[in-house]
Amino acid sequence: FVSSRKHYAAATVDRQSDQILAATIRDAKEKFGHLPPQQRAEKLTKYVKDLLEPEVRGKNYDSANSLLSKENNGKRVLLGEFIRLRQGVCSHQALLLKVLADEFPDMRCAYVRGSIGNGNHAWVEFDFGNGSLVYDPRIPRFNGTRYDQIPHKKGVLQKG
Repeated sequence: FVSSRKHYAAATVDRQSDQILAATIRDAKEKFGHLPPQQRAEKLTKYVKDLLEPEVRGKNYDSANSLLSKENNGKRVLLGEFIRLRQGVCSHQALLLKVLADEFPDMRCAYVRGSIGNGNHAWVEFDFGNGSLVYDPRIPRFNGTRYDQIPHKKGVLQKG
């Protein structure tokens, strides 16, 4: 599974080769495995935000993407590299949340690309049996919210 955005380094998920990702998965399972699914989704979302967007004033969160893009000349980069650098844009954050949630058989979720206003964006949609809810590490105020109550708009699949 690969996530890429124009002008950003593509993040590659490789659970066997990516030791940083494997350690992150083990840590998340240990910390949150005992929680019920909806509470786990909330905790995983905050965990991802803390891993990929540390609270440092004035820090350019997109700088890791620029650096990784230049260093790898358009090649794919393991998701663990973003974790190591503690930086990632919305697509990397949503991808990590999806990967972590997929480790729990009682969680149903999807990686979603779309928009907020005029900008491209990515987040994760969870279904706990009562409809789809948005969980967005980059914009946590919308976590656990239905689409009709927020500005997130799903993208349209292009056929052709």
